[in-house]
Amino acid sequence: MQGLNYTCPKYQNTQYEVDSFYAAKGFFEYFNPKHFTTITCSNCHYTEIYKASPDMLKSIFDSIFGRQE
Repeated sequence: MQGLNYTCPKYQNTQYEVDSFYAAKGFFEYFNPKHFTTITCSNCHYTEIYKASPDMLKSIFDSIFGRQE
């Protein structure tokens, strides 16, 4: 999902890292965990967490911020 036009809201840095993780809080959620995507500022490590699949999040960011090739 690299190529977003992302700017850190704290320090206005434009370099970032994208990662994702799954989380489950109970036994039954173990079979259907929630998917989260993170965007972390490379400078200050401020991290935003989004509850969405990477494809869904990419579509949202592309429509809001425009695609950066």
